Amino acid sequence: MPIDFVEIDDQPGLSPEGRLALVEDWSADSPLLMGNLEHPNGALELIESVLCVPDSDLSAYERRYSRYLQRPARSDGPLRVFDLDASRVVIVPSTALGMILPDEAPPELPAFVSYGVAVQDLSSTRDLLERAEFPVRTAPLGGRYVPASAAFGAAVIFYPGVPAALLTRQGQS
Repeated sequence: MPIDFVEIDDQPGLSPEGRLALVEDWSADSPLLMGNLEHPNGALELIESVLCVPDSDLSAYERRYSRYLQRPARSDGPLRVFDLDASRVVIVPSTALGMILPDEAPPELPAFVSYGVAVQDLSSTRDLLERAEFPVRTAPLGGRYVPASAAFGAAVIFYPGVPAALLTRQGQS
């Protein structure tokens, strides 16, 4: 699906987690979109990015992302969550990564460790992934995920539609 994006040009060395960009889907009725927007895995939209940081740096990352996103984070246990319109950015201290992605460990920190995708039908998506011989695990906070080792370095979490918990926390239920 085509997107618009803006890359954040931070000072050299201040984004050790990688290149930073903000993206936005084009609306389905855009005259620039042509053809079928459906994906075989049932993907609807990108709804989550998860950044894992050293525990000692959690506050500094929270402040920086608050500045980038122009909003405060909310605390959800050890997680710092930036609720956006229909998505979110989650910052997780390394010692709490297992509560989102058991058995995952980034090769170095900080690192974007996963992204979340809303899908039309979670069972169909799981079946498609398993037929393609991808390992599929259950995510403790909901959904299913393909581990980073099978997904080019960042786990992919598949959620059924837009997770009700995400909408409820944003006051949109």
